[in-house]
Amino acid sequence: MGNINGFERYFRAISYLVALTGLFALFSSGGIGLLSFAVFLFAYLISFLIEGTKHQLSERLAVVVVGASVVWFFVDWRFRITGVLSGDLFAASGLAFLILFLSVVKLAQKKTNKDWIFIYLITFFEVLLAAGLSISPLYLVTLFSFLFTATCAIIAFEIRKSLNEGQDEASGQNTGIKRVATEDRESLRMPRLRLPAVSIILLTAITLVGLPVFFTLPRGNAAGLGQDMSGRVNITGFSDSVNLGTIGTLQQSDEIVMRVRIDRNNNENLNRLLWRGVALDRFDNLRWTKSTFAYRQQFVKNAKNFVLFDHPLETGRATIQTFYLEPLNTNVLFALRRPFAVQGVGRLDVDAEGALLGSSSGNQRTTYQVQSDTLIPPVSKLRSDQEQYSRKENRYLQVPENLDPRIAELAKSYIEEAGATNKYDIAETIEARLSGDFGYSLEMKARGPQPVADFLFNVKEGHCEYFASAMAMMLRTQGVAARVVNGFQSGDYNETAGMFIVRQRNAHSWVEVYFPETNAWVEFDPTPPDANAGSSRSSFMSAITGYIEALEAFWIQYVVAYDGQEQKSLFRSFRDSLQGYMATGTEALDSTSDAFGEWFSDLKGDEGVVAGAKAAGIGLLVLVCLAAALYLLNMLKNMLLRLRLFGWIKQRLWAGNETETIVFYQQMSRLLQRHGLNRESWQTPVEFASDVGIPEVASITKAYNRVRFGMQPLTDSENKSIARDLESIAEKLKKGDSAGNP
Repeated sequence: MGNINGFERYFRAISYLVALTGLFALFSSGGIGLLSFAVFLFAYLISFLIEGTKHQLSERLAVVVVGASVVWFFVDWRFRITGVLSGDLFAASGLAFLILFLSVVKLAQKKTNKDWIFIYLITFFEVLLAAGLSISPLYLVTLFSFLFTATCAIIAFEIRKSLNEGQDEASGQNTGIKRVATEDRESLRMPRLRLPAVSIILLTAITLVGLPVFFTLPRGNAAGLGQDMSGRVNITGFSDSVNLGTIGTLQQSDEIVMRVRIDRNNNENLNRLLWRGVALDRFDNLRWTKSTFAYRQQFVKNAKNFVLFDHPLETGRATIQTFYLEPLNTNVLFALRRPFAVQGVGRLDVDAEGALLGSSSGNQRTTYQVQSDTLIPPVSKLRSDQEQYSRKENRYLQVPENLDPRIAELAKSYIEEAGATNKYDIAETIEARLSGDFGYSLEMKARGPQPVADFLFNVKEGHCEYFASAMAMMLRTQGVAARVVNGFQSGDYNETAGMFIVRQRNAHSWVEVYFPETNAWVEFDPTPPDANAGSSRSSFMSAITGYIEALEAFWIQYVVAYDGQEQKSLFRSFRDSLQGYMATGTEALDSTSDAFGEWFSDLKGDEGVVAGAKAAGIGLLVLVCLAAALYLLNMLKNMLLRLRLFGWIKQRLWAGNETETIVFYQQMSRLLQRHGLNRESWQTPVEFASDVGIPEVASITKAYNRVRFGMQPLTDSENKSIARDLESIAEKLKKGDSAGNP
């Protein structure tokens, strides 16, 4: 009876672990908070402790509680009594609360087999809901935990169900048969430690089969997983009107905005990466706006899934970037300077300042690929640019009517001191002076009706917006066309993932200067580096964080955003790696062949007697090493044979005396058949033994099951006992025949 209780405890424990994986899934995905998690965890623990006692809820009471809870959740959401389930939260967190409450009620009640199945199913829905709440690699851990515990639980459930059915059947027979059924119930008990091993093997097999199928099935152009119900990343500074200080506020957050991979870079001079967002051309001392905000040109994708809206200056010189945007509250698409083609969007708008605007992504992650012409004309050509601006470029020379005149005077003094005489040198001079003479600070110190003047002449420190605005105004007062651009700096490069991790703190403003002769906008960045920008984490913690971020990047790239585009990229990487290994193998084979040819030539004496003797010595040394290796392998084999390791493994895997026991069972079966006792095809050995009603038949069946399914070898005394049982069965059958009652 102890063995039965032990298995029952195992079944209950693994079933509760299944329920716990659903709770952890919802907690790790943000579906419930820490307090709610603690409350439900406590409820699960109480349910486990009262399992099988009189304190459990009756089935009728559980039905009443479930019905009342559903009504209460609906009323609370409809009339906002508590306010917890109002608005969009009810669609996710409210559903999570309801499902968890139903799970607690089911765990706390007296359970039949149908109730256990219901618990497994409701946990599955909890894990499924967690997938919609958050797309994180942590979900993968939760998913595999659920699959592992659920597999163990279902196997244990089927064993438990079969044993209970056998016991129920035996309860209708005489006392002797009851004893037989109980003994056979013990013989059928699968060792509890073997169930997890079987589950691991099954999960491994499923994974090995499923992963290649997942990565090789033909994909569409859009990823299947992209929604994040936990909300969007709120970023400011990427609209048609931006107040000074907006980017500085954004820089105080460490939240991830996007991940970027450079797939191909044909510009060897691209030493600084700036992810361009929006460009603004009109300034009124307090904010930047677009003077042509209503102008947008719309483009649609072609047959190759590309939206082509421009052309590179040189064919084949494109820099290709792949962006994995978090759900953002803006429809701006980021890119390196001068993009000309986008893949992965259905429709694209391009405004007058070259900003890329996609359709609103809502709570969806956005994945797209951009081709940019990052080449800029040679500096010598930019310096020689003397062409005048046309009327349409005049808006890049606009300054506020009441702009502080000291700004123009300061710019003029910088230019005269440097002796700058062309657009490029003027821009470079102002950039260098601002970067060198002023300090960086995220504090909003510059104030008043003209914060740029306050920044230049009083505060003399600020963040990137003040530097970019000051440079743009100074250039415009000197007749150089310029505009301010808001975007992001490159971010932190993760070598493991091969991606740039871009956060809100990487938000940045810089200046673009227009050169009409080459029709080129050239980037200038007057902001000095932030002295406090370095990470305060230790190198060890930085490494751990880097690996975690790489895992998140791989998860998003190959699971969340895995579409036809990523599939092609993965196949290209696999092909390139395979070609690399083949090339390495070919080189190694060629090197070995050449070395052997040189050795054989020396051995023949082509290079003289000394070289021949040296080659012979090398050949002899190689032969000695091969002989020694073979000798050691033979010694190892003999040692393993002496230890009987292979025999022990075979005995553990296949049970040494399984054949003898099966022979005994076959002899017993033939003996019973001669007396008209045939085992039906639908009967198990235990059921057949119960029908026969002879204790010795049950004893041999028990031994058969132990060896055949439990992999437990029998002792010599047990084998002798089985032989005696066969003789006893034969005698009883003969007596039954003579009595006329087989």
